[in-house]
Amino acid sequence: MYKNQKKITNYIKEIISFLKKYYLKNKLNGFVIGLSGGIDSAVALLLLTKVVEKNKINVVIMPCDSNFKDEKDAKELCNKFSISYNVIDLTKTYQKIVKNIEKNIKLNQKTKNNIKVRLRMCTLYAIAQEKNAIVVGTSNFDEIYTGFFTKFGDGGCDILPLSKLIKKEIYTIAKILGVTEKIIKKTPSSGLEKNSCDEEELGFSYKILDDYLIGKKIDSKIKQKIEKMHKISEHKRSKIPEPPFFKR
Repeated sequence: MYKNQKKITNYIKEIISFLKKYYLKNKLNGFVIGLSGGIDSAVALLLLTKVVEKNKINVVIMPCDSNFKDEKDAKELCNKFSISYNVIDLTKTYQKIVKNIEKNIKLNQKTKNNIKVRLRMCTLYAIAQEKNAIVVGTSNFDEIYTGFFTKFGDGGCDILPLSKLIKKEIYTIAKILGVTEKIIKKTPSSGLEKNSCDEEELGFSYKILDDYLIGKKIDSKIKQKIEKMHKISEHKRSKIPEPPFFKR
């Protein structure tokens, strides 16, 4: 249980209000969200159900040479809350792109994984354009701070409702909103590789990262690693560099 339940409950209301204001101000017809089967996208989706009618939320499940269990968990969440969804399998598209690129250059697995994420981004934006909707990002504060996302992939979105929440808070909100136990209990993972695990990729636990982000003391070596990740990923959070204005 979160130490200040009232505070987190009030912040949920703030996020909902923020989303509603943006939605109305920009005269949108809906939201588009990729549902991965993980806790962040699950929480983002259920927050959206508090903002607009469910038929204005375009939920897209996008398997892409990925774990079938994630697709199953995403469907289970939608079925629990009677939310419609579309499944768009990007596996063949991904495999064809990789095959064509590798005629010229060999790709490592990380590069291949980023192709998967960017294909999903392209898919979401195609739907958003047709629906006069916006793409909802699902990255949390931990991921944004460390750059633990793909530039122009899951980092490509129009709005970030979870961007000020650390991982622990995401779990608290998940329980409040009624996210399925399978999703809450599963090991955090991008799902892009077999047996992948976020914390193994990061090199430290989300708890330690949460502690750092809220100002608690952590191991000095891990602190240095976190700060290095933040520094080298600055380009992901910054505006694309441009030259000085051309004085005509």
